[in-house]
Amino acid sequence: MTKLPKRTKSQRIGQSAADFLKSIFTKFCIVIPVPQELDLGIDFICEIMQGVVPNWKVI
Repeated sequence: MTKLPKRTKSQRIGQSAADFLKSIFTKFCIVIPVPQELDLGIDFICEIMQGVVPNWKVI
């Protein structure tokens, strides 16, 4: 039997924090996720909306 990878407490906390922030940001931004294999501390990019029109990008 092969050993399966384990999910650490830090990974669980990090994912919960990212999910929480994404739920808040979606109220006024378009949230663009960064694939986990490319994630170097950046979980997603947010495109801020001004009404229904994109305004500018924030990382």
